[in-house]
Amino acid sequence: MSYELRAEESLGDGARRLCRRQIALAMEASQSARTERDSPVHRTRKHLKKARAALRLLDDVVARDEFERARKRLRDVARLLSDIRDAEVRFHTVQQLGHLLQIEEDDVLHDAKAFLGLELDSFLAAFSDWKETAESGLTKLRRQMTNWQVDSLSCKQVRRTVQKAYQRGRKTLRAASERPTAESFHTFRKRAKELMYQLRILAPLHPLLLQQQVNYLEVLTEHLGNAHDLAFLEQRLIKHSRKGKADRAAEALSELIGLREKELQRTAAALGERFYAEKPKAFARRVSRYFEEWGMAKAGHVSAVQEIARAATTRPHRDGAQARSQIRT
Repeated sequence: MSYELRAEESLGDGARRLCRRQIALAMEASQSARTERDSPVHRTRKHLKKARAALRLLDDVVARDEFERARKRLRDVARLLSDIRDAEVRFHTVQQLGHLLQIEEDDVLHDAKAFLGLELDSFLAAFSDWKETAESGLTKLRRQMTNWQVDSLSCKQVRRTVQKAYQRGRKTLRAASERPTAESFHTFRKRAKELMYQLRILAPLHPLLLQQQVNYLEVLTEHLGNAHDLAFLEQRLIKHSRKGKADRAAEALSELIGLREKELQRTAAALGERFYAEKPKAFARRVSRYFEEWGMAKAGHVSAVQEIARAATTRPHRDGAQARSQIRT
């Protein structure tokens, strides 16, 4: 995988390389073609989120003014695309609504699709120059990053950054559980995604366990993303319907959307409680241990844990079948 550290590079060089690479991919994505299932805006924003997660790892070694400029530049470009992306999300969600809610398409859904399709077209026209604006800012930032002094980044500093991301996720999960609103769960999703990307970067430290955690967070954030999309769509449909006459069918649809949103939130909260059950310090100690084992491997020593993991992935299939048989019996 390209979005991860390499054994032959320093931590600082690795984090900077990943950040610059994601910026380059964001610029490349901005020039890509729109497809039926994806868009240049979505792909660009996704790479910007990855760049921001990698940038976080450099917080302790990059000069404060340079770091803040970079953080603000990435944030501003992402915000430049937010209105278009919001319109895309609403239109895509209403297209999938029948499947999500397991209902037949009726006049309400048909009208909503038409309305939100026109709304998306208007946003695309209004922000037609976003590609040029984004590329200009990102090109300059990527060039500036080549001069950053990042060699001093240590395992301890990276571990502390990831621990903070874990703590923020835990805190926002608690806030969402105590006050379950679309906004509080959206905040939790952003924190969980940030940690997910950082664990992807650190995956080589312990590929087996860290990839499992990344997969878990992907499922969690997907539930939260679907819930947020539904809430976003409901708010827009309600605002649109208020401009016209009241409609029982529209009210019933809104109620169905709300029920499905809450169901997804409850599922995500349950997943979050299991993932964030570990205390932050215990989580940090585990990450530190992975760094130690990775350092030993880089020095030519393979830890017992890594030997077991490698043996488990290279053992003949017949042994795996025999093990599964033993578990069943």
